[in-house]
Amino acid sequence: MPFYDSHTHTRLCGHALGVPKEYAEVAQRVGLAGLIVTDHNPFDCGWEPHLRMKPREFNKYRKMVEKARKLYAGKVDVRLGVECDYSPLLKSEIPGVLARADFDYVLGSVHCNMGSYMQAYFTGDVLDYTRLYYDHMGEAAESGFFDAMSHPDIPKFMWPIQWDFERIRPDVCRFLDRVARAGMALELNTSGVLKPYPEMNPGPEMLELMYERDIPVVLGSDAHQPQRVGDGFVDALWQLEEIGYQQVSYFLNRTRVDEQISTVLRELGIM
Repeated sequence: MPFYDSHTHTRLCGHALGVPKEYAEVAQRVGLAGLIVTDHNPFDCGWEPHLRMKPREFNKYRKMVEKARKLYAGKVDVRLGVECDYSPLLKSEIPGVLARADFDYVLGSVHCNMGSYMQAYFTGDVLDYTRLYYDHMGEAAESGFFDAMSHPDIPKFMWPIQWDFERIRPDVCRFLDRVARAGMALELNTSGVLKPYPEMNPGPEMLELMYERDIPVVLGSDAHQPQRVGDGFVDALWQLEEIGYQQVSYFLNRTRVDEQISTVLRELGIM
């Protein structure tokens, strides 16, 4: 069975390099059977416009993904996804975003590190802001808009010195309970090792709490340049296995597909 990198970007977002066919080339090289392109969604409201494609560029985005899909047919299964921001201020705009295409995968994000979000919600108290972030993450999980939520501990790389998981453990547990009740998946994002708090997103403490609640895990490199496709996947799979997970997931046609971790490791040439 195939396995997919479920979080990749393109140059259209303004802070990434490359186009889908270049990401697919790397996916083939590292032994992945599939790639889901999840560039940052367009918004008409002007929410962080310099960090996402413009509304008029969405058709170009679809064509880029389709070109890669055709070029790599039979070699890498390239699929159309989107990473869509959530906050209560954006809730009314999201249905229009998701109506633009038949996405294979919709990845929800609360980017509390973005200026628009900080301007709306940050009052100067890091702990209160982190707690609000997890409340909004829970709202997003319950909204029905998304298949999974991405990198669910962003505040740790915003304020790495102040990050104390035990202080916010109750808030994380409430968030994860909401995720579990909603039947949602969460992402294990391997790009976290490159951030100021150098561990994957989420870290091992949250992964253990996710395992206790039987929350499915989707792997994403969050690649903003082609060479990062699949980066860190073996380490991520080993970490999941050590915690107790036996399966890892991806989405096609907005339906979750579960794979045995041992099978994925074998396909990647590790076992």
